[in-house]
Amino acid sequence: MLEVGDLVYVSLRCNGAVVCIVGWGVELADDEIVIGTIAEVVASLSQKLLSKSGSVAFVRVPVLAVTTEKPEDWKGPKVKDLPTLSACLAAWEKAARAELTSSEAEAPRAKAVPKSKEKPAKDRLSRELAGLAALYGGAGEDDEDDESEDESLTGAGPRFLAPGQSSAKTDKKKKEKKGEKEGELDFKRLLIKGLAEGEDSSKMMQLMMMSLLMEKGEKKKQKARSSHDPLGSSSSGSSGSEDEVAGKGMKAVLTLQQLHRQVHRKPHRACQQFEKEVTEELGIVEGQAWTLKDYIRKQNWGRYQGLQRCAVMDVAAYELIRAGKHDIAAAQLIQNLKAKIQAVLQNGDWQTAWLLTGLPDPLSRKEWAGSKQEMAVVSGYIEALAKLKKRVAQAGASAEGEAEAQQWWAKSFVNTFVAWSNYVVLGCPRLEGGACQPRVGYRSMEDARFFCDRLLGEVQEFACHELVVGVLECDGKRAVVEELLQNVVTAAGACYGAPAQAGSSATTALPVVAARVAVPEEAGNVDPVDWLPEGQAAVLANLPALRLPEDQWDEVPVACHQVPLQEEKNVAAKLLETGMAVLVPESDLPRREDGRLLVGGLFGVSKNASEDRLIFDRRPENSTMPRLDWAALPSGACYTRMLLQPDEFLRGSGDDLRNYYYALKLPANWIKFNSVGRRVDKALVSAYGGDPNIPYRLCFRVLGMGDVNGCAIAQATHEAVLKSEGVLASKVTLQYGAPVPKTDLWEGVYLDDLLVTLRKKVPGIVPLDGSFIPPVPQEDDPDVKEIRSAETAYDKAGLKRAIHKSFCMLCRFRAWGAEVDGVMGKVGAPLQVRREVWKLLSLIVRLGWATKNILEKINGFVCFIFQYRSDGVDYPTISVMSSEVSACGAVRADITPQLAQELWVRSEVRGEAVRLDRSEAALFLEVEPAEPSKFVSALSECLSWRTTAGYTFRQSSHINLHELRALRREIVKLASNFDAGGLVQLALNDSRVAIGAVAKGRSSSYKVNGLLRAQLPFMILGDIALALLWVETESNLADHPSRFRELPPPTSPRAWMAKYGVLLRENMIGIEVVTAGCEVTTAHRSEGLEMCDPCDVRTGAPIGEGGLADMIEGGRLGWMWISPPRLDSRGSVRAWTRALALAALMYKAGGFFIIEHPCCSRAWSLRVTELFEGREVARKHHVVWTAGVDRLASSREGVPTILYSNCPWLKAVVSGLSDRRAYGDWGRNRPVVDRSIFCRALAHACRAWAKGASVE
Repeated sequence: MLEVGDLVYVSLRCNGAVVCIVGWGVELADDEIVIGTIAEVVASLSQKLLSKSGSVAFVRVPVLAVTTEKPEDWKGPKVKDLPTLSACLAAWEKAARAELTSSEAEAPRAKAVPKSKEKPAKDRLSRELAGLAALYGGAGEDDEDDESEDESLTGAGPRFLAPGQSSAKTDKKKKEKKGEKEGELDFKRLLIKGLAEGEDSSKMMQLMMMSLLMEKGEKKKQKARSSHDPLGSSSSGSSGSEDEVAGKGMKAVLTLQQLHRQVHRKPHRACQQFEKEVTEELGIVEGQAWTLKDYIRKQNWGRYQGLQRCAVMDVAAYELIRAGKHDIAAAQLIQNLKAKIQAVLQNGDWQTAWLLTGLPDPLSRKEWAGSKQEMAVVSGYIEALAKLKKRVAQAGASAEGEAEAQQWWAKSFVNTFVAWSNYVVLGCPRLEGGACQPRVGYRSMEDARFFCDRLLGEVQEFACHELVVGVLECDGKRAVVEELLQNVVTAAGACYGAPAQAGSSATTALPVVAARVAVPEEAGNVDPVDWLPEGQAAVLANLPALRLPEDQWDEVPVACHQVPLQEEKNVAAKLLETGMAVLVPESDLPRREDGRLLVGGLFGVSKNASEDRLIFDRRPENSTMPRLDWAALPSGACYTRMLLQPDEFLRGSGDDLRNYYYALKLPANWIKFNSVGRRVDKALVSAYGGDPNIPYRLCFRVLGMGDVNGCAIAQATHEAVLKSEGVLASKVTLQYGAPVPKTDLWEGVYLDDLLVTLRKKVPGIVPLDGSFIPPVPQEDDPDVKEIRSAETAYDKAGLKRAIHKSFCMLCRFRAWGAEVDGVMGKVGAPLQVRREVWKLLSLIVRLGWATKNILEKINGFVCFIFQYRSDGVDYPTISVMSSEVSACGAVRADITPQLAQELWVRSEVRGEAVRLDRSEAALFLEVEPAEPSKFVSALSECLSWRTTAGYTFRQSSHINLHELRALRREIVKLASNFDAGGLVQLALNDSRVAIGAVAKGRSSSYKVNGLLRAQLPFMILGDIALALLWVETESNLADHPSRFRELPPPTSPRAWMAKYGVLLRENMIGIEVVTAGCEVTTAHRSEGLEMCDPCDVRTGAPIGEGGLADMIEGGRLGWMWISPPRLDSRGSVRAWTRALALAALMYKAGGFFIIEHPCCSRAWSLRVTELFEGREVARKHHVVWTAGVDRLASSREGVPTILYSNCPWLKAVVSGLSDRRAYGDWGRNRPVVDRSIFCRALAHACRAWAKGASVE
């Protein structure tokens, strides 16, 4: 609908020529519009009106001849050349409007008959015919039935305004007769025209008779139509009773179809009828302004508020259409559609979606009583007052608030983790189960608080304000994953069936822009053939010989080429200018059997704010080549194997090469196999000496990032360059998956990055409070020499260093993706990276699911972080577990710190396990094994083990599952010791399944994963890590307690074990702690064994006050015989408690003990005894003493006695000397042993054990 002020376009034909006019609409009258435009444009038109100034001209044209949209082939004047709208309106007000007639674009108007030419007075018949003019002046009665209905809605009765309008429009369109066919005579119009022009009355009588005849025929048709329903289907159905049902059904179908068709055939009828019903329901009177919003508010929408909002949006668009603002209505409909989609994406929430419509919210409550100006003043005062209060308490207030938020978040995290841990340890019980209380142990609140507080401190260090409030932004590849997750979240809100798949469209690949590509000024200035060893150089010089036959190729993919067409020439010019690429004719390039080229592509990856890395997608050619195994790369995780003593710190130096790949030249015979991109522009071909009539392609003459063997060639060349100056010696070079160097100097090369570190001692202990100042490096320090040699090697080879990335002699640095703190002794993934990965994981948890593509990407981040999981080794023990189908055993041994560090270094090393060669010659001449499996198996047979567990399972299961259950049991024991936090537990096992699953942290077995998950809470809250090493089954001493056998004595250690503190224990010093007598001491001294003087358990020094306790903790005692008195007084209870404390100290120090006490004593039922037996560190042996010749044992004669001991040689002694026969009530079915003979046999067995011989 046109309005005054619209910019319109029109084309007029004048004297055979077309005049194109653009101008402003300054007046609308009837069906015509007056256009104000430039006077020069309409100079050829005769029907125009000029302003007084002569610069503005006006033209009157029909409304139907103009358009508000600029035609595609418009050749008229431009809008900028027009006078302003205000100037046109002012000129039109002053112009003589009556002088302007319509242009030639419309039909000429009917001229009125002058009064001077009026015919004389008419006769009576003429006057009567003239009176019919009033009758035929309006709409005829013989119109179609639909026109009658339209007139009943609009023409008859009071005139109502359109909804949403305040006044009726003055311009009315001429109503065209519907159903009037082109070329058909209208007798009514002819009669009216003749009467108006004063035609002859006889002729008018003929026209009237013809009109009456035509009217009669139309009435018959209308009567026939009246017998049908309003939609055109007949209401008379007399086809018979048998067709009555079918007739009614077909009638309903036809009626519905015609209803649908009439929406398109007669759309105005539906609108008019609806508006009539609304005005009647609302009680609108003629001339009253009204809107459909009132009708919407009047309806009872109930809980369907979303539908109410949709109705309000439809009403807004409808009223704009009725107001003639079609463009605005279309825009409003688009906004309504966006709002509906946004509401679906937000799971039905309209709070954000409704803002897209720009309409007042029909469901919002009134927020304030005053006007907007009043409330603005009030809110400004409140805001100013709040700022004033905040400024007063600004110092430290924000920091305290952030600290409180982080502390709250950390506590919530710990509480949630503890709840999850309990759920997992209980076996993930279901809600419907739980009738019986699980068989688990519980800790008191005070005990559990220590472990939780330690974890709480770590979580508080990890948290930050951005992470807590949820505004942390991801960077790099993690930002790509976050974008994919947002796509999943968006799709999740709109899907009700299968989960939506977020594709891999989000990527770090960027379009290549020549101005941003990071390339050297001169490429290919280093020839790897000149630096590589002879064998590798020969392979590189003849790379085409390695290409596989086509039937052995992998699937050839399509390369990714992200160079825009407009940048193709610029990129090619830059590559040719720098010498990175050369022109090669297409006829020389390799092809497939079908003739297609193997062409690669280029794309960019962000490097910094001003540069992008240029990546060569060489996958088509890569599928034709095998991989070279020249790259043995290091990793930052290797530094988890370095142990710093209290007086040591670590410093590091690093260097980086700039555009290293592009500095390496390819052999001449290999260039044609590196084609890339589209055909080279002919002008560029000519500029670089090529024939423009021959198609050329660019071929890389340097090593590209994306070559299947690019890493191998680059790594080998970098190592060869440094080795030429004595850097990267084998004994100091790091390699991931291999044992780390045993020297203080560690160094390694990762493609173009060099890292040199030195572990250095200082006088005194290194402070960890941030006050440590490292000493100044000296010129003779090993790391300083290595850095100087590396710089010399780079200069000789012509490799350029990235000085801005290098660092020298720092204690805190980042290298190979890891953050290293050489003072605190920490290495791990950067804190910001861990926070960003945490955010991604939390998004997945909140969403509930994710796509495979997203999980694969996040698993890569998680694996990178978890490779730094170990802290350090300071636990001087090693455990071995062994399991059978229905039983399990565990042993433990004390080791030196040197051996613990060596085992830690050799743990989780790549390679296949190797068994020992057990021939006598091999054992005699054996040197220190290089393989970890041989090293561990040999050591295991020479250590002094003690049994820690031997039990049966409640039910049989797969042996791999029992191995993991036994491991978890030992982890629970270790985690219960709060002081063991922050340490690594060394463990041996002969199950490769268990070791592999624990090392990786996962398994393909569902049950194994459940066991691994159940041990996580203990490892995290206990702050311990595991280092598992494989041991041969023959060297696994835990097999003996799993079969309920005593441990064998350790074998003689090899010579190479001496440096690790594994020595043969030729003599075991013992002590007898008794109340009276010294039979045990006498018997052992007679065997030549060293024994300390006996000690009275009742009068000996208290535990922990020097003397006996110092001897035990110092490792000077090998075993102890304890014989406390019977419990007949309070002093006897103290003596029994002291005896158990001595036994506990002896066990902790790695020694053996034997407690002798009557079987019927109530000491065995005391709580302290129950707790000690719960450790499962010893076994009970029942005997009945006989005196024999020794009269000193007469007081014990016939008394059933328990020997509670962890000595592995005691069982053989008791079983070898027992004479099983009944001896009183307590001695029934118990071994009867002569005490004096027992003491001598015990001494003989102790001496044999000390020498490594078997006990018989």
